[in-house]
Amino acid sequence: MSFLPRDFTVPERVEGPGFHLRSITVHDLARDYDAVMSSRDHLWARFGALWGWPPADLSITQDLVDLGWHQKEFQLRRSFNYAVMAPDESRLLGCVYIDPPDEAGIDAEVWFWGRQDRLADGLELAEVYATIRSDLLEEAAVDYRAGMAPGDAVLLRRAIAARALGRADASALARQLTERFDAASERGDDGSHLRERARFALALAGDLREARRLARRNLERQREPADWLILARADAALGDQDSLRLTRAKMTDSGVRDARIEALR
Repeated sequence: MSFLPRDFTVPERVEGPGFHLRSITVHDLARDYDAVMSSRDHLWARFGALWGWPPADLSITQDLVDLGWHQKEFQLRRSFNYAVMAPDESRLLGCVYIDPPDEAGIDAEVWFWGRQDRLADGLELAEVYATIRSDLLEEAAVDYRAGMAPGDAVLLRRAIAARALGRADASALARQLTERFDAASERGDDGSHLRERARFALALAGDLREARRLARRNLERQREPADWLILARADAALGDQDSLRLTRAKMTDSGVRDARIEALR
């Protein structure tokens, strides 16, 4: 059963800066298999624990099965896999997945990735994210249910996308986050949402040293790839190569690998 309104028209193609998104099909097999297997280390770091994908022994036949399933799901309006394509369709640059939610209070779950050899130019960051947020989710009228305020992590994503798009509400969203963080500090809850506060300092406030301080505090509590990534980006933005090398070494020692961090300079 579709999680979208019956009368909603699903976008078949969305234009982005230097790429476009369209429904993936079995005809994308060669390009998809190349993108997945050439980016396998990066994708496993992001999705291995969650999906067990992509396995090291992924065959082109199994990839064909996966693409056929995604294509049929799109036709049935049950889930939506968009290929991120080069303008001339010569290369598949990544994928965007829009799935029905597994928990109450959200309208959809969105996952996306960019191929490993495009990480350094920001493909997987502001460009694709902003395109998804503005042209897919906005167009789909995905909004928060009445009476339910978005959590800090969701509000932060909205603010980052709004800033990337140059939207008029970017400053207002950032102010909302600042007010929430200040209120938490006044309650004596200074140690909560450290990941979000570090990302806010890095991506919105431009306070790189505060971002690094918060990221280091956050790593004392949790050490997921996203947590290491914030610290590494702060190191790189500060131009502190010694600290960046140390962050990479500590991350490796903790058993985490992330191609996005390896691409940072």
